Amino acid sequence: MTSVKVASSRTVAFKALCALRKNTTYAQDFLKHFDAFCALLQDEKSFVQHVVCGVISSQSMVDKILAQYVKRFAHQPYKVLICLRMATYELVYRQTAAYAVVSQYVELVRLVDKRGASFVNAVLHRIAAYDQANFARARQHLVRIIQDCHSYDDILRIINAAPISVESQHHLLQSFGFMCESDFLCEACLVSGLPTWIVKRVYHDRGLFICAHMALAAQAHVPFYVCKNPYNPPQIPDTLVPVQSAWGSYTLQGISPALLYNDIEGQRLTISDFAAQCIAACVVHTRPKKLLEIGCGKGTKSLLISYMNKRLSCPAISERVLCDKSSQKLACARKRLSRANITDPIRFVAHDATTLDTYFDAHERFDTVFIDAPCSGSGTMRRHVEAPTTMSEAALDVARPHSLVHTQSELLRAASCLVNVGGFLIYATCSIFSCENEDVVSAFLASDAGKGFACTNFPRAWTQELHASMREAVTQAYDSFSASVVDTNHKVSAAACTPSQVESATACMYSRCGMYLFAPLAHSCDSHFVACLTRIS
Repeated sequence: MTSVKVASSRTVAFKALCALRKNTTYAQDFLKHFDAFCALLQDEKSFVQHVVCGVISSQSMVDKILAQYVKRFAHQPYKVLICLRMATYELVYRQTAAYAVVSQYVELVRLVDKRGASFVNAVLHRIAAYDQANFARARQHLVRIIQDCHSYDDILRIINAAPISVESQHHLLQSFGFMCESDFLCEACLVSGLPTWIVKRVYHDRGLFICAHMALAAQAHVPFYVCKNPYNPPQIPDTLVPVQSAWGSYTLQGISPALLYNDIEGQRLTISDFAAQCIAACVVHTRPKKLLEIGCGKGTKSLLISYMNKRLSCPAISERVLCDKSSQKLACARKRLSRANITDPIRFVAHDATTLDTYFDAHERFDTVFIDAPCSGSGTMRRHVEAPTTMSEAALDVARPHSLVHTQSELLRAASCLVNVGGFLIYATCSIFSCENEDVVSAFLASDAGKGFACTNFPRAWTQELHASMREAVTQAYDSFSASVVDTNHKVSAAACTPSQVESATACMYSRCGMYLFAPLAHSCDSHFVACLTRIS
């Protein structure tokens, strides 16, 4: 029998996953410094990234699939388990031809554990026979759901409406061919690869349409957006497509961020999801003379605020304070701002922001306080592949004293007394869960600390720029998404779509007074939330 040579990219992906088994480093950071990965060609690197990150993010569902065929699954040798997970991910989520996957991984197992080769061969043939087709059918089912949203206004009405009754939910599910809620959740979990509790919470929080969007986005191409530094402008290549020229926002079309390495390292370009850029623009449009940024982290949004304040010709911020609990992150933020040639007077404060009300002078107030709150990261799971496995449902329990929701509430309470009358308190997360977003804001407004605040409309100029840029972003996303979908029964041509249908196929956000949620979309921005509160007394 002629032996099959295992592709070098699969061997490197296998070695990386073995190394990450006992390494707490994030996968993307690990690969940057993994010698075997760095030696590969660009196409091979892309494959390794997809497989390594895909196996980690979808491990919950991959293991469920394998458990159907493998007795005592957890007791298998770890190298054999990693091979099985990689092969299952390729068969199901990449829909790679079965003959290629089976032959490659049987040979790979033979190199690390000869006794397991025939066993792996049998398991993979069964997955190829059943689960590969099941995934394809489930995906097309979800595609039909988001394509059957006939207008953008309909989606906004559905999302903003009061919760519908159990009976109405059941009828809606039946209209799309689901017998019950669990049938939909099974398909959404299979397509997304996410744990059941996450998908179920998104469904209950956001409804059928947004949950279907999220499931499809979880395994889709992750777009990259960058913001141009006006203090040290780069030469913009033709492959960068403008999304919002006024902000200096671009998307990368068909090129790797690695090709822009020098501009990114030199802070001439800053990588940031477009929804995050929208939030930074919102802060700028409040036109603060005194600005406090809470939870600045490594300074990405701080850079964006500086860029946009200059590009939009807003008044200079005379006093600016960046606060974070981590002194290491603050040092990184300081370094990045310096590298970007931003020389504005900025004070860096390493302090627990839940007690900031006792840190500042009793009379010190700011025109705008921006809270970039710590959160579950449920809106950015496709970029942070470890999130689904490290996220805990217990962390979303407001009754727990150290939960994320409790911390978010404490941040709002502590920040509330630092806002001038007539000033703005802006609260943002990268979560899709309502318990971290609207619920936190509503609870704050109902509390003693929030009595002097009201949810108000966002600055008009920002709203106009937002709608124009999101229209462009979602149109680009729909073109990419429709090109990636092959559905002979329900095919939608991008060229044949009206503008309202383009928007409905990629419902970018919903709005309530003073609140915006950017929904997670395939080939478009991640899910972020922002609320604008004004101190009225």
